[in-house]
Amino acid sequence: MAEFDPKQVNGYAFEELMGFIDKGVVNFEGLKHCYLNYEMQAKINAEFDRRKAVTDSEENAWRGALAMNTLQGFEMYVKKFGSQGIHAFEAEVKLEEMKQQKLKLYVDLYDDMRRDITQYKAPIMQYLFRIKTPTDSMLAEDSPKGRFLKAGLSLNYNDLIENGFLPPENKLLMESILKQDYALPQMQFDQLGEFPTDRTDIYFLGCPGSGKSCVLAGILNYLRLEGWLEYEVQMNDEGKDLCKPYFDALIEGVSQYKVPQSTSEETISFLKFNMGPKFDRRITAMELSGEAFNKLANGLSSGKEVWGKLGASRCLSNDSKKTLFFLLDYSSIIGKNPEITELKQALILENSLVMFSSDGEGPKGDIGCTMSKVETVAIVVTKSDLMDKEAGTTLSPDERAEIALKYLNQRFRLFMNNLTRLCKKYGINNNNKDRNAPFVTTFSLGRFYLGNSVVYEQEDSKQLAELIMACTDKERKGAFDFLH
Repeated sequence: MAEFDPKQVNGYAFEELMGFIDKGVVNFEGLKHCYLNYEMQAKINAEFDRRKAVTDSEENAWRGALAMNTLQGFEMYVKKFGSQGIHAFEAEVKLEEMKQQKLKLYVDLYDDMRRDITQYKAPIMQYLFRIKTPTDSMLAEDSPKGRFLKAGLSLNYNDLIENGFLPPENKLLMESILKQDYALPQMQFDQLGEFPTDRTDIYFLGCPGSGKSCVLAGILNYLRLEGWLEYEVQMNDEGKDLCKPYFDALIEGVSQYKVPQSTSEETISFLKFNMGPKFDRRITAMELSGEAFNKLANGLSSGKEVWGKLGASRCLSNDSKKTLFFLLDYSSIIGKNPEITELKQALILENSLVMFSSDGEGPKGDIGCTMSKVETVAIVVTKSDLMDKEAGTTLSPDERAEIALKYLNQRFRLFMNNLTRLCKKYGINNNNKDRNAPFVTTFSLGRFYLGNSVVYEQEDSKQLAELIMACTDKERKGAFDFLH
């Protein structure tokens, strides 16, 4: 730029004069003292006003970015004002800090998911996907998901696929992580009609959330896939079959990659079906809600009251063959189920044996009691896929059963001793290779994903179905050698 000549002030173009001002060669007051014409003075004043407005706008934007203190806020500032912005350097520093913080929040969330995927059920996933607005309590929660939500971050399917939480090829499974568990039609025992006789009654007994519906769903799906399942109509007094919707939902839910919801409080229901290659195993599957089972096991008097209220004495008092499946929630054994502790589960199971062995006649109530009508007893440790995570590898069914048996003998010793004693007293499990000992096996519905979604794997369901077929086999020759 040429040297400024005060005598030629009115010969310079607007751009040249602004250049002199911007480089500090001369200021506006100096130009006026050189008798700059009024038209150019007005033009320069207008430029100063424009620049001030731009500066004020940028300062407001910067203050807004600082107030937001989020990655999105600083990105908006940089996008609007670029590298020439007054606070461009500060913004770039903040952006780098925010990117590192964002990365850490994602890493922490993924690590927490891998530690315990069961806490990330569908409602939580809806918040993490920003389908629902997080509540104030969730934003205040000092946890990986709370800090993630507070930072305004969100998940998407690609994030989960890239980090190994979802397979890329299964769109229905991806969508299922945002859907609630599959709702089951709820039934009351007295609405179902006359209780069937001349069949084998199989009871699924356990605490709330122990997986009774999952076990039944797994067995039915296996039998259906094998072509070994035949539903039997159950008409009530009004000529309606209220059992079929429940039966269908147990099968359909698995096809939708969802876990069936727990049954409602204080209900007992049943299904009739025939199973096996010749459909010659005639089964009545009984499911008692976990809440009712808890009350049943609280004591003899309250237990009888619950049975009476539910009408369950109608099925216990009959002379049908009975098989009892006691379900133990493995997540409570390893301390991952805050609602049902290991001790509470043990006490409930122990008390249930007192109830089942003293609800008959005679001074001790042991004549004609439930246990006297039982032919087979099995203990099923559910959610056994958690064993794989603890071991850091995929375990075989036999390895899982060994772990289950070890836990039972160590931590549920009284229940195991009492159950074995009752098996010997009433001749239960006569065909067990360890004579009269209760059978022990494990169960998982399949491979679990976020949102309490599951890809059905039939191995454990097959083993339980085979146990049922074995214990209902009329010949009973070496029927149980495959179980512990």
